[in-house]
Amino acid sequence: MTALPPCRAVITGVGCVSPFGLGGSELLARLLRTNASAIAPIRNFSTETFPHHLGAEVVATNLVQDEEGRRWSRVSQMAVAACRLAVAESRLSAPEALHPSALVVGTEFGDLQSTEAFNAGFLQRGPRGLRALLFPNTVMNSIAGLVSLALGIKGPILTLNQAGVAGELAVARAIMLLAARRARVVVACGVDELFSVL
Repeated sequence: MTALPPCRAVITGVGCVSPFGLGGSELLARLLRTNASAIAPIRNFSTETFPHHLGAEVVATNLVQDEEGRRWSRVSQMAVAACRLAVAESRLSAPEALHPSALVVGTEFGDLQSTEAFNAGFLQRGPRGLRALLFPNTVMNSIAGLVSLALGIKGPILTLNQAGVAGELAVARAIMLLAARRARVVVACGVDELFSVL
């Protein structure tokens, strides 16, 4: 078997959805320079029974403005918003520039809010309490599916989940896809949200 020649991977765009707002590499560079912290008392849910009451919350309520995006879960909106920012900054937003392309999403918990709501419906009312529209969001790779649809990515689409390093694994797997010549462009994303059942 012939070895492939070495591959260079270049990061051409960054997208951040954070407690400091939405932005690209300029926002990230500013945060790294100032060593800012967004840790504050959690407001989105009660922490009364928790041993800790601090966290870093993304305060935007509607991250994706189009009609379709308003129906997506919050964690999916964060992933789509971040990936759209990264692709726009890379100047590869034209469909032909993203072909052949791949997507790797790293997430520790997936759409935990939808999963909790789906399970609560069953526990409270049995099978009649199950909400069919929530079920697709309980599947771990639903976030990657929505991002691929939003960006028009048709190549390999992967979801990785590992405690603490899911985002880093997404970047590493993206480099592997490039090295294997499975894609010319790979969008790598790490996403999770602060939620009361964590």
